[in-house]
Amino acid sequence: VDDGSSTWESMAASGRVLRRRGVDKVQLVSDPYHSFRLEAIAEEVGLDGKVSPTDRASSRGELFRESMLVAAGRIIGYRRLVNLVE
Repeated sequence: VDDGSSTWESMAASGRVLRRRGVDKVQLVSDPYHSFRLEAIAEEVGLDGKVSPTDRASSRGELFRESMLVAAGRIIGYRRLVNLVE
């Protein structure tokens, strides 16, 4: 599925397709710094996702940005966060 301009939109589109096919457990691959948010978004869109992180190192900037996004997403929800950031 190549719909979406954000992680949340892509996961939501994938979730719709997968659930129609009877799939709700998924293996997700992403950079390590992105793993927690990706797993949380998968849960928010109705998927049971487990993340296998790549071996890529994360920069301080990536870790800082991701920490802020995870904090905001946990407070207001990742879908709302996408609407605020766009």
